[in-house]
Amino acid sequence: MKMELTEETSSFKFCFDVLHIKNKNRTINQSIRTKNTNTIKSILKDDIDCLNTEIVPINEKQDLLSFVKNNPSFCIDPNGFDYKLGGLTEIYHRYKAVDTGWIYPEIQTLANTYSILKNFCNSKYDNLVIFEDHLLINDNFYKLLNLYFNHLPEDFDIFFQNTPSQNLKKAKSVSELICETSTETIGEGYACYVVSKNSAKKIINYFEQPPGAFLPTTWFYIKTDFFKCYSPLPRIDQGCSLSGIDYLDSWDINNRIKLDFLLEGSSA
Repeated sequence: MKMELTEETSSFKFCFDVLHIKNKNRTINQSIRTKNTNTIKSILKDDIDCLNTEIVPINEKQDLLSFVKNNPSFCIDPNGFDYKLGGLTEIYHRYKAVDTGWIYPEIQTLANTYSILKNFCNSKYDNLVIFEDHLLINDNFYKLLNLYFNHLPEDFDIFFQNTPSQNLKKAKSVSELICETSTETIGEGYACYVVSKNSAKKIINYFEQPPGAFLPTTWFYIKTDFFKCYSPLPRIDQGCSLSGIDYLDSWDINNRIKLDFLLEGSSA
């Protein structure tokens, strides 16, 4: 349904950041990712300030050790996925992934999300929009954001920016424009979401207490029941869509690793 957009605004101060990782192993679609990042910044430059957090590539063991050394409070479960937690068995069967372990795109997204959230918590802004670089946003993204934000429940933790239209029957509405987000309704919005300062502190708290993150970022938000997640109803205009590239690129999701070396310290 096409929305009649007004100049409705929120009293909150927004900022944004883009998870654009210049990965030396990521040659596939890198130019598209760079273009997407530049487009996002161009569309939003007159409306929302960019935090410009330093994004650190984590492609291998030494990269992760360096990040942990510089961010000693950051915790990540060395075992990675545990499909027994949060009812993940069906997802593992669907994607035929191994039971546990990590791949580096998941690690670097978690780690850099942590850095962005920490930066945001030290800023003057009330709410943060995080974009991933395999994403396209609408020219009217900011107007939609303000419109939908004013219809969110006050106790929201995470506000995703897309719900696919085919999920209309699965969407559980909580207001005229907003529905609850679940694994049945999440779509392209997983690559773009809003957090408040309180929500960011809540996420950071989970990332800093052992075992830390034990799922990739979006699944950690949705599958754990730690957070109250919402998104626009699928029948209305959506703020973003995927650009048609896979965020994992050429990484093999079945070639997962354990991070036991983190338990051994930086001398490993």
